[in-house]
Amino acid sequence: MPQHPAPRNLRDLLRAEPRLAPARAARLLREQAAELATRGARGEAHGALTPERVLLDAAGRATLAPPPADDGGLAPWPAYLAPEQLDGKAPDPRSDVYAVGLLGWEMLSGHTPWAGESLYRVVMLQREQDLPRISTLRPGLPRELIAVVEGALHKHPGDRWRDAGELLRELQALDTPAPAVPAPAASAPAVSAPAVVAPAVSTPAVSTPAVRRRPRALALAALTVAVLGAGVAGLVAVQGRDERTSTQAWLDSITGGATGEVVAESALLAEAARALDAERREARARRVRQFAQPRRDSLARLAD
Repeated sequence: MPQHPAPRNLRDLLRAEPRLAPARAARLLREQAAELATRGARGEAHGALTPERVLLDAAGRATLAPPPADDGGLAPWPAYLAPEQLDGKAPDPRSDVYAVGLLGWEMLSGHTPWAGESLYRVVMLQREQDLPRISTLRPGLPRELIAVVEGALHKHPGDRWRDAGELLRELQALDTPAPAVPAPAASAPAVSAPAVVAPAVSTPAVSTPAVRRRPRALALAALTVAVLGAGVAGLVAVQGRDERTSTQAWLDSITGGATGEVVAESALLAEAARALDAERREARARRVRQFAQPRRDSLARLAD
């Protein structure tokens, strides 16, 4: 039986397996954050993370290819640049945090950010638009992991994890078992001992940075997309064709005319709607089964 070659980088892996298991995604994120934290300790930023630059060894461990300044490669596809980089600012550790968040979002959601859009549209969305919540695209993922990834994805650098070191600590905390709850003393009367309640499983294990609120409802997300689309169209009309041509030329200059695969926000919203609809149908089916089971049991007893 022919063997398929092992993935050489994260892009190869995501082509073969678009949605990674949460534990595997968290491990790859930790490995990336650890390497970036080492760079940050030297006062360096990578500034050019993409799935192609996350290399995988034979054991599936992640290492980072050097940034373009080190190897003469092209600048990254704009979908993976932090908003401040699109404004012409030099990358810093918080830019790397944003890029790792994008890679985490992609590994968990199964989508590449902003696919199917023009370069001009990618830049506008990357600067202004929040990605859909991971939980709407793929329900059932650990809330703690989602909180860490989405804590890296805020547009304003000050709202993200401070650097890769802090991101790494939050990712490592996901594997830290919760402290055991001590049992009541044996001599204490069982009837008078207060009930000991363990921490709720759904309580996030991480403390996310102070951030601006994001729209959570699908209707609000659709409204945001509609307003943004109108705003972008108005901006293009006001700035005129020359401005758009200039922007496109600038983008081509930083990407070398490279092409990439990105996801249209309409497709992401449709995917989220399908996921929510499937979840509602399953909930209704469970209620029907719970209601019908006593009746079936009663009929079975009558038959006996």
